[in-house]
Amino acid sequence: MNNAHDYLLGAAPDELERLRFQDEVWEDETEAFLDRLEIAPGARVLEIGCGIGLSLPRLARRVGPAGEVVAIERNAVYARASRALVEQQRLANVRVVDGDIHTIALSSSNDPNRGAVVPGKFDLIFARWVLSFYAEVETLLVRLRTLLASGGALAVIDYNHDGVRIFPSAPAFDRVIEAFRSWYHNAGGDLWVAGTLAGALHKSGFHCEGVYPHQKAGAPGSPVYRWVEQFVRGHGPSLVAEGELSREDYQRCIDELDGQKLDPAVMLFSPIVVGVIGRAIP
Repeated sequence: MNNAHDYLLGAAPDELERLRFQDEVWEDETEAFLDRLEIAPGARVLEIGCGIGLSLPRLARRVGPAGEVVAIERNAVYARASRALVEQQRLANVRVVDGDIHTIALSSSNDPNRGAVVPGKFDLIFARWVLSFYAEVETLLVRLRTLLASGGALAVIDYNHDGVRIFPSAPAFDRVIEAFRSWYHNAGGDLWVAGTLAGALHKSGFHCEGVYPHQKAGAPGSPVYRWVEQFVRGHGPSLVAEGELSREDYQRCIDELDGQKLDPAVMLFSPIVVGVIGRAIP
């Protein structure tokens, strides 16, 4: 987490596949949020922490041939995946840059001779499931504010992690979720960042223009259930290895999930995923 090139959740093939499925599960909400931003053709957009690039086609389509999307990604595996997607879909208006938004050479000037890797002002900065990885969000927001054109917007999709639960009660599953939250917090992240973002925006030169929460629910076999189950099965062993969860509790959770497969009474509720729009104050 503290390494500028690593993510808490890693970059193994299984994690990349989980990210693709996560994008599929939340695709409608992401598209609706981007529609709400009314991105104009010809706009200049910066995406920070673009991951494996799944939002890049959406942004590229909205800015059009006359616009530009610059994507920053600090993890080399993810950046390569983003470039492969850009090449595969022939997104000529997208550029992927390796680096961390905290340390990369930026410039609010359009002068290419200033030596910045990412020069110029942007009409929109987009961050999806990124700010929850950072402990010092206000410091980041102040930096991003300098990159926005007059009236530009910062658009964030991230977590208020309350809400995730299985009914009827699944105690071992609850213990896994609490262990994950502890692990994430100890690594420097904030799974409730969406709840504090309005205040952080206000302190950093933004007006909080809108907050749009979403939660999903589904029975075993539904996309949202499979999304959470995939996470638990994929990252539960890491919780055990980190000492946040006993091996016995992890196995009890797996047994619970397996036992729910054919139970018509089971309903899983997702974490709350929140879209937040901040407008730069002139």
